[in-house]
Amino acid sequence: MDEQQKRMAEELLFGGEAKAPSFAKRLYAGAFESALVFPYPQATSKMQQQEDEYLHKVQQFIDAEIDADWIDRHSEIPLTVIQGLGKLGVLGMSIPIEHGGLGMTQRAYCRAAEALAAKCGSTALFVNAHQSVGLKALLLFGTAEQQLQWLAPLARGEQLAAFSLTEPNAGSDAAGIESRAVFDKEANLYYITGKKQWTTNGSMAHVLTVMAKMEVETPQGKQDKITAFLVTPDMPGFKVTQAALEKSRYARFKDG
Repeated sequence: MDEQQKRMAEELLFGGEAKAPSFAKRLYAGAFESALVFPYPQATSKMQQQEDEYLHKVQQFIDAEIDADWIDRHSEIPLTVIQGLGKLGVLGMSIPIEHGGLGMTQRAYCRAAEALAAKCGSTALFVNAHQSVGLKALLLFGTAEQQLQWLAPLARGEQLAAFSLTEPNAGSDAAGIESRAVFDKEANLYYITGKKQWTTNGSMAHVLTVMAKMEVETPQGKQDKITAFLVTPDMPGFKVTQAALEKSRYARFKDG
């Protein structure tokens, strides 16, 4: 690991407000703090019953409405399935009740994802991309205004979310992204220029968490930092294009 990668890792793991590192952060640093996770919390009998009853309804929907063979052959998840998952609350299981979701545990969400994947991997991935990464930054770090605008319709499946990081020259190597954001003080807006691909749900999402580099002031001077932006398809310059050679969808941002 070179010095730049080391610095980025330290900022990611230990940056932000001064507080004790979480179990995951300690683990990345090579410390297994068992006292932070054991004894592992167990669901109460009431919570377990509620979870089982809900997942029974989810399984009934899966068995009756999801045709994995049709989805694979047509490369499309029917709108009735998306609307049904939204009506059931599956698309907002991890969103708190006060924001229109079900506020269920991560365990319940994982069980629902497991049930979906057992029937149709494509549908499970759609739900995962929408909820686990697509709206997660909005849920964890969004402003009150942003959360009020998007979380409830996202939880109901009236809107869909996507996470846009991967580019033609950058995937797992997130630091290699080339998309750039520039702030225009006079217009009070950001201009994002770049190209994204392999954005699951990207061609039908109503809001995307888009990663782009921008120059920011740091104690060491001006540096490029990766920043997350909420982007909607109605913004000027947003295009979803079918790549002729790779047969993949990607979002292109120009002049907006």
